[in-house]
Amino acid sequence: FKVGVSGGTGSLILGQNATLNVESVGSWGPGIGQNSSSVGTLVVSNNATLTFNVGGSQERRLTWGINTATIVATILGGTVNVTNGAAAIEDQGGFSIGAQNGQGTVSIIAGAITDTMPLPFGLGGQYQNLTTTPTWVDSTTTSSLIISNGSFVMTDICPTTDGSKATFNVGTNSYVIFYNGTGSLSLANWSSSD
Repeated sequence: FKVGVSGGTGSLILGQNATLNVESVGSWGPGIGQNSSSVGTLVVSNNATLTFNVGGSQERRLTWGINTATIVATILGGTVNVTNGAAAIEDQGGFSIGAQNGQGTVSIIAGAITDTMPLPFGLGGQYQNLTTTPTWVDSTTTSSLIISNGSFVMTDICPTTDGSKATFNVGTNSYVIFYNGTGSLSLANWSSSD
């Protein structure tokens, strides 16, 4: 399931009480804005729910704005759920926004993105070599996660990157911005000193 791929442009818009479950049971993981300067747009609003079950046989990853592509995502009173049906790890597994010199702008104005995968999250980069020696690779581009009155939640840990807490990494050129609201970032087992 890809939206805006290989130089193309695509949009996924879910409105009033809509539900879409993306079951990734084939080879490849889902992506929005993927490869070769493509552009993807995502809007989830008005109590809509979008669920990505990332369980591909080769790719166990969700990628937004990867490999020179761009995503603009707006969560406006909707919910995005990210799960891992296979509960398994592959070299580039996880949820990445703006990896491999892609660019992502994700605004959670109201509603939530909830990631329950036992895999890392990356903004402005991506973990690689998860099955051997995990390494973080920064993008040269800038990506941002803007949280207003919504929340970004991670409920699980990735034992190959950190066995005690959720792996949430932000690249050197990227930002998490809390803007004009009471939004939250909730990461499993993190403390204020992290």
